[in-house]
Amino acid sequence: PAQIRSITESVLFATDKPISIALIKQSFKGTSVKSKDIREALHDLQEEYNTTNRGFMLEEVGGGFHLRTKADNVKY
Repeated sequence: PAQIRSITESVLFATDKPISIALIKQSFKGTSVKSKDIREALHDLQEEYNTTNRGFMLEEVGGGFHLRTKADNVKY
């Protein structure tokens, strides 16, 4: 699970657009990683980002997931 979370996070940082679970899953081609494993990783990342003092958050938008600046920091 930790490696799935790490790889998923890397994929999120590599794109400037919302990315679907199906597209993230392509990074795991040839492995036994399932969509539910990726969804769990995304949920874990959302919780981690929301409970730590980070300048960004992970949101589900437009049928995919996207790292975004926290609303409190937009004015800066």
